[in-house]
Amino acid sequence: MEFFAWIEQSAVGLWVRESPTVWAFPFVLILHTVGLAIVGGAAVILNALAFTAPQQWQPKKFEPWFQFAWLGFAINLVSGVLLLAAYPAKALTNPVFYAKLICVIAAMIQLQWLRHRETKPQSGESVAVLRRSAIAAFLLWGLGIWTGRFLAYTHSYLMSSDMMLGLG
Repeated sequence: MEFFAWIEQSAVGLWVRESPTVWAFPFVLILHTVGLAIVGGAAVILNALAFTAPQQWQPKKFEPWFQFAWLGFAINLVSGVLLLAAYPAKALTNPVFYAKLICVIAAMIQLQWLRHRETKPQSGESVAVLRRSAIAAFLLWGLGIWTGRFLAYTHSYLMSSDMMLGLG
């Protein structure tokens, strides 16, 4: 609890949570949404291409898209840390938050795997693996987005002071 209170009372946590300017919490939340649109959109496009034309999958051809996805991930990482600093008890005491992290990490690992996956011409097994991987990516991104959105409604504690007082 002391750790949560320390983060909440840090200059960053206070600024994001309590600053009256739109450049604080609203802007960070918008950045988080834009980052998600970039990384999730690029990942879905890349996986859709791999799914629909697995025999012709050439990841080197789509390298700019992979870099764009990682840019979106970087935006989400920075904005996510800022949001976490504002309400650490809300996220870190919520199992849904950890489900979201697992989905996003697994989806990014799959994206990196896809980046380095060359298909073998005329290989049915290679095509099947690529398609199953794309389906898994669609499910991971969908579940990651759903759990992220669900976080607003599933927390037990908003602030560490709520935990200390037993409010929930």
